[in-house]
Amino acid sequence: MDAEWKSPWGALISALRDAFAVLSKSLALYAGLAIAGVLIDVFVTPLHPFVFLDHHWTATDIAMTVASYFALANAVRTLAPRYAMTALDLLAMLGLSILLVLGIALGCFLLIVPGFFVIARFGPLPYVYLLGRAVDAEDGPFERTLDATAERGWQTLGLFIMIGITEWIVGTVADRLGVPASGLGALAVFNLVYFAAGLWASQVTSLAILRWVAVEEPKLVGGPDERVPVPAAP
Repeated sequence: MDAEWKSPWGALISALRDAFAVLSKSLALYAGLAIAGVLIDVFVTPLHPFVFLDHHWTATDIAMTVASYFALANAVRTLAPRYAMTALDLLAMLGLSILLVLGIALGCFLLIVPGFFVIARFGPLPYVYLLGRAVDAEDGPFERTLDATAERGWQTLGLFIMIGITEWIVGTVADRLGVPASGLGALAVFNLVYFAAGLWASQVTSLAILRWVAVEEPKLVGGPDERVPVPAAP
């Protein structure tokens, strides 16, 4: 297991470094989804190029969301190459994500600090669940998340803050590229940029969080003795 992943900064830097390599594994699929979303937005439901600043839901948004789940599966495979995402995994991850968001919102409502605690100790919950599925872990995702963040709560919170800043920078740059675009051609280009930026940010996020919790995963740390291969860099 890469020692670099033992620090939140190292996990994020390694994710930034390897994101393009992991994305390239399904590049044709992502290109197809991006083109489909753009064609629908441009010719079926034409929208103003500034629409993303108002957070409207478009075909490109849907295509990027679908693509992000393929990217997430590829990120898991960098740790456990035999992993195959199922519909159950998707539903479980969505359910855990909703539960996590509600917990954070409730914690923030209760004087902010409890919300930080939820992020620090349970923020990686959906990713821990997927990693557990990949390595056939016996313990439940909540117990394993607490184990993964034990004595690393502040660092986990720091990782999520750094990821949030990265996503904000990428989103801001993508939005500014749409100003002062006008016309269907400019809209198509802007949608493609938006898709690519969002997908890249999603890949970075999944890689960083998975690598951060992977160093606490016994079956991955155990390597060949546990019959789970420790992966090389992408």
